[in-house]
Amino acid sequence: MNRKEFFENVDYRGKESLSGPGSEGEFGRNKQKVIKEIIKTYRTKSFIDIGCGDLFWMNRVIQPDMSYHGIDISEKIIKNNENFSRPGVTFECLDVVNRKEWKNLTKRSADLAICLEVDIHLLRAEIPALLDFLFRE
Repeated sequence: MNRKEFFENVDYRGKESLSGPGSEGEFGRNKQKVIKEIIKTYRTKSFIDIGCGDLFWMNRVIQPDMSYHGIDISEKIIKNNENFSRPGVTFECLDVVNRKEWKNLTKRSADLAICLEVDIHLLRAEIPALLDFLFRE
């Protein structure tokens, strides 16, 4: 089973979020608070969300005047997120630790890039590729 197949079949579902309990309740509210403060402080108008998950809490952060690009390894998650698509809000299925897929990346710049909790789903040997993606690509 390859990485994409694994993430298509794993069930992280929480009580409310397909992405699991780390996206719900106080966890989700704290993430919203921090990201909203960053957006306000730095006047962020565009961002890329690596490991976007199901947008359970992020959907409350994205403002109508913002450009948002969500990236996730799960095609099911990306297809579900397309319900939230609108001008300036886009999604892409990409395995960010597979360097061969990097050439397929459709959005390469933004005011802010966020990558929350992706590392906990990776093997130790995959962490350098994630860091290269974040800081070089």
